[in-house]
Amino acid sequence: MNKTGKKPNTLGLYLNFPFCPVKCHYCSFGSRLFHRETVDRYMAALKKEIRHYGEDPLYRERGVNTVYLGGGTPTLISDELPGLLDEIKTHFQVAPSVETTLEAYPSGMTDESFSLLKEGGFNRISFGVQSFFDGDLTFFNRDHTVQDVYQAFNQARQAGFKNISLDLIYGPPGQTLARWEENLTLALDLEPEHLSVYGLTLEDKTYFDYLKDHGRFIEADDGLQGEMYLAALRRLKSRGYEQYEVSNFARPGFECRHNLYYWTQGNFLGLGATASSYVEGTHFSNISSIDGYIRKMSEEGSAVEHSETLDPESRFKEALIFGLRKCSGITLSDFGPEYEDFLEKYRVKLKKLAGEGFLKNDHQDAFSLTDAGLLYSDHISMTLS
Repeated sequence: MNKTGKKPNTLGLYLNFPFCPVKCHYCSFGSRLFHRETVDRYMAALKKEIRHYGEDPLYRERGVNTVYLGGGTPTLISDELPGLLDEIKTHFQVAPSVETTLEAYPSGMTDESFSLLKEGGFNRISFGVQSFFDGDLTFFNRDHTVQDVYQAFNQARQAGFKNISLDLIYGPPGQTLARWEENLTLALDLEPEHLSVYGLTLEDKTYFDYLKDHGRFIEADDGLQGEMYLAALRRLKSRGYEQYEVSNFARPGFECRHNLYYWTQGNFLGLGATASSYVEGTHFSNISSIDGYIRKMSEEGSAVEHSETLDPESRFKEALIFGLRKCSGITLSDFGPEYEDFLEKYRVKLKKLAGEGFLKNDHQDAFSLTDAGLLYSDHISMTLS
């Protein structure tokens, strides 16, 4: 946010493809196993939603700087995805320098698939690797091997992708600190431009949650997970990666521009089942059911199920909470005059968090996370809520 509190007239687009080859044991997302007929109906609804927003001046007149296609496993229909990008370019003002990210599964792809995606307009690939050990992948119920990861990464490079991200999960039962550090080494040996690291958490209604309820899943203790996280910070920084958000690291210039929309109160539009949006202070989200999404798009032309316009203080709180996820932190004097009534109230809270060791307070108005703050970012969010 700049000095006036205004944001450039830009927009990030997120498209959700909620279909997978298998259901991962940790996954709580509303995804479904791939079914060709359902996918065809879903894609028709998704294109209709693209046209719906593309005809609205509120969105059509904004420059689209990022497009992110996630899920789910959109690479199950990789040959159809360039056409989806073309649909977006037809109905939105897409910037020539747009960042176009595709979440990719590390199996089932060919040299030709990656070449078609690159030629079709995608310039960033994010692989859900999760681990460089086949035993972990089996435990997670991932439908790929470590060899698949190496093959897919090399195929993407050969196709011309110069911006590749890898996701890793730490803290499954039985994982040692040494094993996690070996995971990091194997990932770094590939020299990706971006890495995301996430601690394994037990989500409701997942298979791992079922195992825990039946005494068959022992979580890694918080202390060990904390050591693993801090080990990742040290290792990645030593290899030239900059931590720019709690879970995300990049070589200079390769920060995920799309995710920065979320953390800086940028305007983003979510399309597809479950997708969420934030535009000019209003949150709205689509129906989570895939069948419900298809039906609503067919019958009503919109899939929005919930909408909330934030009052100024709520917008300010969100700006603080999300802004503090960025390692660069926030500077209160950068906020616009519409938030002046709240500055002192939240300055007191921020000073308290700094006194507790969770934030650095380099000068009166600048606050950013300490290592303790990185480990307890949820505590910071609750304090500011």
